[in-house]
Amino acid sequence: MNKNAITLRQSSALTLTKTNNLISLTKKLLSAKNALARPINNDNWCEELWSWADANSIDESTIPRTVDSLVQLSKLELFSNQLRAEPPESLGNLIQLTDLYLAGNRLVELPKSLGNLTLLTKFRSQGNDLVELPEWLDNLTQLTELSWWGDRLTELPEWLGNLTQLTRLDLKGDNLTTLPESLGNLTKLTELSLMGHNLTTLPESLGNLTKLTELSLTGPNLTTLPESLDCLTQLTKCHLRLNSLTVLPDSIGNLTKLTELSLMGHNLTTLPESLGCLTQLTKCYLRLDSLTVLPDSIGNLTKLTELSLAGCNLAELSERFGNLTQLTHLSLNENNLTELPEWLGNLTHLTHLSLNNNNLTELPEWLGTLTQLTDISLTSNRLTELPESLGNLTQLTHLSLGFNSLTELPESLGNLTQLTYLSLNDNDLTELPKSLGKLTQLTQLDLRSNNLTELPEWLSNLTLFTWINLYGNDLAELPDRVRDNPNVNTEYIR
Repeated sequence: MNKNAITLRQSSALTLTKTNNLISLTKKLLSAKNALARPINNDNWCEELWSWADANSIDESTIPRTVDSLVQLSKLELFSNQLRAEPPESLGNLIQLTDLYLAGNRLVELPKSLGNLTLLTKFRSQGNDLVELPEWLDNLTQLTELSWWGDRLTELPEWLGNLTQLTRLDLKGDNLTTLPESLGNLTKLTELSLMGHNLTTLPESLGNLTKLTELSLTGPNLTTLPESLDCLTQLTKCHLRLNSLTVLPDSIGNLTKLTELSLMGHNLTTLPESLGCLTQLTKCYLRLDSLTVLPDSIGNLTKLTELSLAGCNLAELSERFGNLTQLTHLSLNENNLTELPEWLGNLTHLTHLSLNNNNLTELPEWLGTLTQLTDISLTSNRLTELPESLGNLTQLTHLSLGFNSLTELPESLGNLTQLTYLSLNDNDLTELPKSLGKLTQLTQLDLRSNNLTELPEWLSNLTLFTWINLYGNDLAELPDRVRDNPNVNTEYIR
């Protein structure tokens, strides 16, 4: 036989032997891996889990009491169960779980075996007493949603940046002061919430999160924002509570996809004109108690439907606000307004108008042209009278006029036949107009702390009352049909 042929045959045989050995070894390794991934092949761990579930009144629909159903469990929700014992390690045998919710149970520790749940995509720990993120979380590399709030976290580990599949991260609390740079590795994040914390700095790496569409954060001692935040051009919702921030950077105008902006703080005295570049905004909530003037460019935000400027210490508003004709909700509470600007009459789509805690002494007749209003609140002003045109607002269901100095009411209020709530408390009323007897839809009426000495008979005809408050008047008696109405809480009418 040819020597070369013999050598070739021996070589082929050796190669085949090595290949078979490799295949065998691979099968053994895979078998070993699968054996580790499967639950223990007996019922002991099941019995342990069932016993714990029974002791904590967890029903069968939450933790099945048959082996087949238990090992196939993919979603486990334990909300506010008032657990009397920590979850057992056997919980980590539920390796088919993809969703795990442990909320409102005041847990101080979680079993390490939860690190075996490598198929988890959603994990929520809320309302517990955990002081740190457990290291085994680093194993859960398939997580797309992590919610961990109401706990006592004081820092976040660098390895958090390894959970690169996360799209939603919610870490509400009150103890974090810094964030790890590795947070910038979570480039698939679309939602990030860090509300309630005491952040003093933000890492520049946050600018890497270019897929973010929602950002919420609190930093009472945060004095500056990182320049990289202007890279978050996909943001549609942004909520910031930054009490120590003194300057809002012009670059906020680059976030042109924003549809919702909420900004709260104590030290901002001005806002940049670039705010007017956010022309996609539909909702804007500003509460800045050191602010005294707003940029005219806000008049460019013509898609706004909701605007709140509560607590901004504003004494007047630019005429440019009259461009915001799509507004349906406007709150100007807690400012220093002494009169209503005429441009307000342009906002004919308004359904909710709140003007509490200002210094208004009178209301203009043109207020009656805002006929889409369903809710108007004028509590705590200095009003002494109301315009007759208020009776044109026939869509009103809620009217609040408490804590003023009203001595009489116009008869036209009787036209507001859709009213279900009327508050007239803490005024100087001595009588009520007869026309109020037409308000047959009223369910709640607040007349406390006035100067009423008697109630009109027509009040007995308003049979839908569930609540009426007459404290602080000089009433000698109540109409029988009011006192005897079984739907009225008599605690408030004695």
